[in-house]
Amino acid sequence: MKKRIVTSQISSNLETSDNQQSLFLTLNLPQIKPAALVSKKRGYTSLTQEDKFNVLRPLLDSESIDEHKMPIIRKTGIEQINWDKLLVQNAQNASMKASNKNTLLLMFQDDKKLDYYWNHPFKKVPLLQSYAAVASPDFSVAPSMNPHQFNHNIFKSRHIGQTWQTCGCTVLPTIAWATPETYDICFSGLERHSIVVISTLGCHSHQHIFLSGFNEMKRRIKPPLIIVFGGMIEGMTGTFLNYQYQDAFSCSSEQLNFNLFPRIFTR
Repeated sequence: MKKRIVTSQISSNLETSDNQQSLFLTLNLPQIKPAALVSKKRGYTSLTQEDKFNVLRPLLDSESIDEHKMPIIRKTGIEQINWDKLLVQNAQNASMKASNKNTLLLMFQDDKKLDYYWNHPFKKVPLLQSYAAVASPDFSVAPSMNPHQFNHNIFKSRHIGQTWQTCGCTVLPTIAWATPETYDICFSGLERHSIVVISTLGCHSHQHIFLSGFNEMKRRIKPPLIIVFGGMIEGMTGTFLNYQYQDAFSCSSEQLNFNLFPRIFTR
């Protein structure tokens, strides 16, 4: 059973007009039994790890969880975005001062900066809604990481992406991977035939690891379009939209002018 409750966290975090606030104040969230919250002996909260996430990080779409208990980012239809006129911008340049209706907002930043969205998931929703699409945050994943931190970074990316999607943003999942034993968690929380965002920055010196995961990603997800941030790596096949490093990080945020091949290309 679920009940409709007013979430004070959302109302305090949203920077928006009264009309926009009314869209997000009342949400379906998991019901936590009061008896589970308070210890009779000491009077403090006594929750399982899953209960803590339900209370502190509630999923707005609590039924959209896969077999790994990973929040699912629903796929965006390729027809929903005008790819011919799509510009690109990275998160640090996000602003309401310019029209963003033909711009894809990428989330390639340091984890400390990305944690802002984890700690304040609703605060930038009105800004993100102004973009044609926004990528989910690219939290770090590396073979040397503690497995719990590794899994948690994937969880944060999916959780934030699903939250923004439930609030009306067009969200494209950002995917990264490491060695084969990480594939199950790295490719969880995604629907088949999703448009995906990946980065090749730092991968050219480990191309065999990158290509192994890239091919597995294609096999599992079967993306109709792969948005690549950074230079293409020999051996990548599929349908691509490629943005170079300077495209997303420049203040003008304009894409390179592809004179020799179309913006969307297959190889």
